[in-house]
Amino acid sequence: MKTTKVSQHIVSVLFLLSIGCGSQLKDKASFLASSDFSEPTEMTCSSLVSTKGVYGVDNRKDWKDVKEESLKLWAKATVALLPKSLGGNLTEIFGDTLEQAFNVCKDEPFAKQPTFAFCSGFLVGKDIVVTAGHCITSQNDCNTTEFVFDYAIEDNNTLFPRVSQQKIYSCKKIIGHESGGTRDYAIVQLDRPVEDRKFLPIRRQGSAQVGSPLVMIGHPSGLPSKIARGGRVLGYNQWMVTDLDAFAGNSGSLVMNETTGLVEGILVSGDGDYTLTNQHCYTTKKCSPSTCTGEMVFPISQIAASIPVPSAGDVLPTCK
Repeated sequence: MKTTKVSQHIVSVLFLLSIGCGSQLKDKASFLASSDFSEPTEMTCSSLVSTKGVYGVDNRKDWKDVKEESLKLWAKATVALLPKSLGGNLTEIFGDTLEQAFNVCKDEPFAKQPTFAFCSGFLVGKDIVVTAGHCITSQNDCNTTEFVFDYAIEDNNTLFPRVSQQKIYSCKKIIGHESGGTRDYAIVQLDRPVEDRKFLPIRRQGSAQVGSPLVMIGHPSGLPSKIARGGRVLGYNQWMVTDLDAFAGNSGSLVMNETTGLVEGILVSGDGDYTLTNQHCYTTKKCSPSTCTGEMVFPISQIAASIPVPSAGDVLPTCK
């Protein structure tokens, strides 16, 4: 087994980016898939109509704390983007915790968990991953990035997740990319097909209604996978505006419509994440309609033509 420690340089970059959720700057810094996890032909989704204010309570949860089958199946189709340094048949990734790397207060959520991922992404084809354009800006970026599935806290005994080499993928090429103005996406072809899970259905036309319930799955502040429910579509400007509980590291995260089971978009930017306290440590920024502008999502329907239409047997079902 190989153990890998992320360098302090990468951790420092992550801290600077943590102050702005999904920063437009390039924020470079598991459980083993269950072999008996069933994949239904129909999906019963747990639609949630949020009654919270903008942002409200912290809705992020670890894989081990989520019970809904639909959410877990969606999470299995997401990836962490890590600097290319892993290897061996089984890799335990260890290093600075969120508290150490970001100087968050001791009572902050997930303060004792490790922070490694510099961005997030999700699977939309057998070998195709989508992320934010500012996460992967060139073929060189792609060549130095690993795309890691199942980087998550799977049980109460897991502190530093372990991933098998079979869950770690490299980049073959960039299929599509934009990262300026009102467009921020990268479509990446992996070095080989992903055989042990289905991929996600995307919205190919139109847009979600204002008020639609959303769930985001990704790697806030570089943490192991977090599933955040309770978000809503607040409106549209050049982006889809939401109140998702997003942080730097969530750039590229999957944003799903809980009613339809379709991917609505890619988390790309938003408000600041942390504020400095009198105790000289950082705490999660609490937002209200008057203090935060929302978390911005790039609608995936705008690039649907560049993503092949899948055969029915390869893609997860939409919600019934």
